[in-house]
Amino acid sequence: GKYFFHIELENDTYVPFVPDFITFTIADRKVAKRTVMQQKALDPLRTYRPLLPVHGQTTERNIYLLDVFTLSEGQVLLIEAYEKNGGRSQVLKVKNSDLVRAKPLEKLKLKL
Repeated sequence: GKYFFHIELENDTYVPFVPDFITFTIADRKVAKRTVMQQKALDPLRTYRPLLPVHGQTTERNIYLLDVFTLSEGQVLLIEAYEKNGGRSQVLKVKNSDLVRAKPLEKLKLKL
């Protein structure tokens, strides 16, 4: 009944990427001119750990837990990572076909 999103931010530059926040939004795939864009924000139920800076030439990972949802025709899930005091924002578009191919977690190994 839940989605686990394993998000990885990779920094190929030598300038650190300091994320401010990450949003999960359901939005219309294509928006014609003069039409209002319908968006619905989704709040993660839990996160594995707080957002950490992605230093130069490194990778940071995090896991987000969201309630199950589906997307109608013409909608996508936008996962956006915004940089603090910067303009480098990252956007990931997830289609409904990606969501319905999600596999259940049979065994979850946690390190305590």
